[in-house]
Amino acid sequence: MRQLVVLDASDFVSSEKENVSMKILTIFAKAHKEKVLGVSLVKKPIVDSVVSCDENCVKLWSITDRKEVSSHSFHREEGKKVTCVDWSLLDVSIVLSGDDGGGIVVWNVVSNSARYLKLFNKSIINVKCSPQQKIAAISMKTGVMQIFSYEKKGKILQRLNHRDEVTSFTWMPMADEDSKAKDAGLCLCSCTSNKVLYVWGAKGGHQEGFHHIPAASQGDKTSKSCHCTIRSVDSNRVIHRLEVFNIAIMGNAIFTVSKDRNLIQWDIEKLESKMMIPTCGGWIYDISVSPTDPSRIAFACGDQTAKVWKSKTQYQLDFTTLYQGLRSKVTCVSWHPRKEYQLAIGTEDGRVGVFDVFNMKPPILSKSTHRKIVYSLLWAPSTYTNGENPPKEEYLLYSVGDSIIYQHSGDMETRGRNLQEVIDAAMGSGPVPARSDITWKEGSSILTIGNEDGTIEMFSMPHLVRLTTIYSCKRMIVDLHFHPTYSLSSDLPSKYSGWLAVASSEPTIHIIDCTTVFEGGREGGKDLVHLEGHTTRVIKVRWSPHIEGQLLSISFDGTARRKRTEERDEVLVVLHVLRTARF
Repeated sequence: MRQLVVLDASDFVSSEKENVSMKILTIFAKAHKEKVLGVSLVKKPIVDSVVSCDENCVKLWSITDRKEVSSHSFHREEGKKVTCVDWSLLDVSIVLSGDDGGGIVVWNVVSNSARYLKLFNKSIINVKCSPQQKIAAISMKTGVMQIFSYEKKGKILQRLNHRDEVTSFTWMPMADEDSKAKDAGLCLCSCTSNKVLYVWGAKGGHQEGFHHIPAASQGDKTSKSCHCTIRSVDSNRVIHRLEVFNIAIMGNAIFTVSKDRNLIQWDIEKLESKMMIPTCGGWIYDISVSPTDPSRIAFACGDQTAKVWKSKTQYQLDFTTLYQGLRSKVTCVSWHPRKEYQLAIGTEDGRVGVFDVFNMKPPILSKSTHRKIVYSLLWAPSTYTNGENPPKEEYLLYSVGDSIIYQHSGDMETRGRNLQEVIDAAMGSGPVPARSDITWKEGSSILTIGNEDGTIEMFSMPHLVRLTTIYSCKRMIVDLHFHPTYSLSSDLPSKYSGWLAVASSEPTIHIIDCTTVFEGGREGGKDLVHLEGHTTRVIKVRWSPHIEGQLLSISFDGTARRKRTEERDEVLVVLHVLRTARF
């Protein structure tokens, strides 16, 4: 991700109320050309500023003015890549950044001058400045930490050795008067990959103690005097389900970030979680609203997870992250039309599976996989050849990928079936177009398939006899969606219920009237309306279930547009939408 998002956590930390939201102060949508590797905030005297870095440069941003103030690329000039950044707490005009060659850049953001210190010979993983002196600490993959002065030419002061890789460290005041480092007033706390917490004196570099971090149900395993108190935090509400890799303290609140992509606030006194903010480490590729419970919304994420948001609960952001057994990006999701616990997922590596969202177990995967990305999923009534026994399940799962459509059983006990076998049995063999999308209008017995050559075929179910072929589009069909039969604005069937919205690899949206086909006719649908406004190809269209004739579309031009098809008027409802694959 190349964005930089700044949140206001003041109400979030100080309020005693539950479910207090963080306010977004600003979003720098294109902050960096590469992945953001580090950020650091400061309040005074450089008011409301933040620094961030990618592997090529370090940038200073004004939160108030919402713009870049200055930047430097001294690491790149030395032929190195930036790995971390931190703002000096003692002198807020100084920003330190480390690189993969062991170099440190000391950047004065007021005078916009910098010094390059070559103090170390191995890649720096993290750097943190002392709050009391002009010194800082760095960590390396080898388990070595070093304390150094960044004044003038720089000087290494102490070397702290660990047996394992240091995963995190922080500066802390030394509270115990009997400590060997009491004259320094500071200590360093470090944690290693084998779950050992070390406490070091900052001045002498002596190890004050270490503590084996126990599991929640185990007792302490202190092997040496350790001048800190360990308290386990348990919660019946929200917890991290994967490793925690970052901790921050603000007042009486602790914030933790984990590999499960969740940011959780903990109450130190009550030892319980107060709020969870879910995040995503990649693009959102698809969204699906549960037909049995519209308050449950599923997201396909580019960080190898699927997320389920329960929007109507006592907790404002009640998310469940489904990550078990996933090894690639989730590109599409689809809820079962009757079973509220079944969520189908398709992945970038061609796999299709079904999650039981209530038991948090790995998905049941289909024995048939696509060779490439799965870009569409659909639950629809079963199809089978004439003479075959119908499947026991009322609904089967259809997946589209690498130009073919597979039909899967919900329990995935049998191999997926190429849907073309059913079509060939009914229509005879012949040229097979490359498939690109599939849809089914609920309550009907017609399955509609979009092809890469721009044609749209409509088949009767369950034997897939071709009823008609529509030739309205000239380029690949990307998305198909039928207008709902009923909307919340009327108790009567909609007059648009036979309308099909078509998104193809072009800026124009086609609206096709398929009413005659649903009424038993075999003539092609009538091309009614061409909706324009997008400047590049449209990738998703959806009819409103609330207002008849209203359509929402998104495009690679970065906009979402709401259209009234009857009057052909348009409202630009989102000025800028990030370039996601689906919405």
